[in-house]
Amino acid sequence: MASPPEARTTPCAISRAMACAESAWRASVGSVTIADLAGDIESDYGSGALAGIGAWLGPADS
Repeated sequence: MASPPEARTTPCAISRAMACAESAWRASVGSVTIADLAGDIESDYGSGALAGIGAWLGPADS
């Protein structure tokens, strides 16, 4: 923690914990596909929800 730089040979406990949490987060997010998300949207909000989202995300009429 408050040691000189030359004494720091390994990451501190906080750094190790954060690296582990980031790895777990990335693995979890990496296992979800776009198809999974689309299926969840349809399941949660009903058929046609994706079309509404697509319209909302589409280009605005000028």
